[in-house]
Amino acid sequence: MVRLGGLTKVQGRFQKFEGSVDFDEKNLAASKVNATIQAASIDTNVEARDKDLRSKRFFDVEAYPTLTFASSAVIDTKGNKGKVRGR
Repeated sequence: MVRLGGLTKVQGRFQKFEGSVDFDEKNLAASKVNATIQAASIDTNVEARDKDLRSKRFFDVEAYPTLTFASSAVIDTKGNKGKVRGR
């Protein structure tokens, strides 16, 4: 789900992406998560909306073709759950 400005929820997906998870079961803090997404691959099943999302109003895919995420912390919460922080 893509959340746009906290105003609305739009179902959609990115069709082109890759990522990795380096999971250390014995030391969760040493785990890492990375992702790379091709911004133009956004697909909400509404072509006019996708075109708008690719525009300068939102993702500006011409200037920023790739979205990246790298974890800065992996935190154990409880049981088999955790939180990943990053940018």
